[in-house]
Amino acid sequence: MSPVLFTIPGLDWQVQAYGFLLAVALVAGWFLALRLAHRAGLPVEPLGTVYVVGAAAGMLAARVGYLLQHPDRFTNWRDALILAPGGLAPFFGAVVALLVSAVMVGRRKIPVLRWFDCLALPYMVGVVLERIGAFLAGSGFGRYVEPTFPLAVRYPPGSPAYRFHRTRLDMLLPEGAEASLPVHPSQLYGALLGLVGVALAAWVWRRRRVDGQVFLSVSIYWLLARALVEEWFRADAVPGIFGPLAPGQLVAVVLAAALGAFLWVRLRGTTT
Repeated sequence: MSPVLFTIPGLDWQVQAYGFLLAVALVAGWFLALRLAHRAGLPVEPLGTVYVVGAAAGMLAARVGYLLQHPDRFTNWRDALILAPGGLAPFFGAVVALLVSAVMVGRRKIPVLRWFDCLALPYMVGVVLERIGAFLAGSGFGRYVEPTFPLAVRYPPGSPAYRFHRTRLDMLLPEGAEASLPVHPSQLYGALLGLVGVALAAWVWRRRRVDGQVFLSVSIYWLLARALVEEWFRADAVPGIFGPLAPGQLVAVVLAAALGAFLWVRLRGTTT
């Protein structure tokens, strides 16, 4: 765990790992999205503005969505504006960003699904960087795991995992312990899944037959990977209600199935 990435000399300004990597993800996403847009024959100049507005709307929505889900975390307006690690609702933010982008490109008569294809790979790159940032910050930590597990990690005193274990598992973690209990590095699992998503986006991009094929393929993959793989290892995972599935996981599966049906219809139209 290393929440502070570095300190700017002379200013004594600590650069937080999560915020820095999130900023890198947004800038890298802008560069990659516009490069892919150029290759797809889309007008780059207006899409640069679309990306910035969509990203800003998505970040704001992700923060608001989190505060609506966790009103107890809201103490004052200053804290509400801080994009703290683990303080975002990424799914809600992504949906709002896509809706804002769709409206803006639609008004400019730009093919919406083709633009969404250009966003798929940059989004997965952003997932990788964000998950690494979360690992360094100690947020979104995993479930308890046996100490002999080769990938087990322990967090230092003051970390979210340490506080969680002292509160919930104080019988196992005595006061004054030098580190938290061993947990799964669930954030790194998410980063690895993100890398697979990057590879999938690049592979489908080279073989795409219809607009939206890359976006839909990556969306289906990430909905299922996040809900059915990474979520199982998180310490804050919601208990299953519908069999082994929590409500959010069930929604992800249903949405993935709907997107899969839409993709099938679009691909089928190219063979008739």
